[in-house]
Order: sequence, then structure tokens, then C-alpha cells
Amino acid sequence: IAMTACEAQAEAPSMKPRLLATDIDLQVLKKASIGTYEEREMQGLPPVQRQRYFEKVKANETEYWRAKNQIHDMIRFAPFNLMNPKYEFQHKFHVIFCRNVLIYFDEATTKKVIDNLVTCVAPGGYLVLGHSESGNVKHPNLKPLSRAVYQKI
Repeated sequence: IAMTACEAQAEAPSMKPRLLATDIDLQVLKKASIGTYEEREMQGLPPVQRQRYFEKVKANETEYWRAKNQIHDMIRFAPFNLMNPKYEFQHKFHVIFCRNVLIYFDEATTKKVIDNLVTCVAPGGYLVLGHSESGNVKHPNLKPLSRAVYQKI
């Protein structure tokens, strides 16, 4: 997501993308915030993007790829629980990605989470879900654009 935002920013320099990456698991957040990846984790990334957005680093005799500052600096990592009764953020989001988590919730919880997410999306913004969890989403303020992408109306 951050690499795509960087590429969009190159086309529109006035755009200042900021990403909020959340998870309930503090260990997951810690690993993500460090921004280092083993070679096997980078295999699907084209060499051009690998060179543009990552640098090789060595730690404990092992080589890693680390996200460059232009990527790392646009992301804020924070703990967040989707089960919170209410979501309170300072601003509305243009896009929210919520993938591969709703499948673990029952129908009532999923509905509540979707309701809360929709309140956080700016009008005209997007909610992107995982393909396996998007089939039953029906919300009066969401227009489906594809199987997993919805626009707030």
C-alpha cells in the first residue's frame, strides 16, 4: 500500500499520503514497524520496486531488506482492536483496508465492525475487504464496486 502511495505521489507531488497500520497483536506491530524482510518475503516484489523502496542490511550474519525512509516515514503503527464498541479517529479515511479478519467474527460482530468502519470512511472513500469475507456485506452507506471493494455514499 505504501509503495503504491509513493508511486501515486510521484504523479501528484502535492499529495501527502499517510497510512495508519493497526493490529491487536503488539508483536505483529513491532515486526511491521521495524520494516525488515527476509529474501523469501520479497520474492513476489519486482526488482525495480525492490531497489526503489528497500535497501539491503545485515544483522547477525543474515541479510535483510529494510524499507527506505520514504516508505517507513509515511506509516504510523498503532494497536487497535476492531471489537472496540466505538472507533474514534481525528479524521475520516479515504481508504480503509480490512482484510482477513472478519472471517473470524460471527455475523453480529461482523455487522458491528462494518458499521464502525463505515463511520470512519470519508464520503466517497473506499472500504476494501478480503475476498473471502466480502460476500455478505450489505450496508446502506456502501455501494459495491467489486466483490471486495465498496464506496461510501
